[in-house]
Amino acid sequence: MTGTRFSRLLKDLLLALINATLLLAALCLWLGWSVLSTVENVSENIASTTDNISELGQQVGMVAGEIREVRRDIDALADREEPVILDGLYTRLDALEAELHDLNERLEQIRTSSTELIDYAVAAILREIEDLVTDWIGRFSGASSETGA
Repeated sequence: MTGTRFSRLLKDLLLALINATLLLAALCLWLGWSVLSTVENVSENIASTTDNISELGQQVGMVAGEIREVRRDIDALADREEPVILDGLYTRLDALEAELHDLNERLEQIRTSSTELIDYAVAAILREIEDLVTDWIGRFSGASSETGA
């Protein structure tokens, strides 16, 4: 009789161990899937930001090209005495230089904020993992207290 009880106890313990192992495996798979989903969203955001930086770099290149063209025009007209045209070109050059300065400042802000973006992404992933684990523990605790009562 005690042998039967003991074997039944071992069988129940083995089943509980298998059940707990399967639950932990399912939890790990679910957490992994959720983390990968979050990482995918973050990588899409970083890719979008990188595209914006590339576009901004192209705009800076275009403005720099326009400034070179204006300087060539000014050099070509420097021998003539047409101050009205030269004044207009200098005004255009000043406006382009101001735009280039603004674009360079924006580009620098984006470059310096890339570190902040990565820190934000890592923090978001960790918060997501924490929320998932907390939710799972809450569900597991609620289920075990219901079965234990």
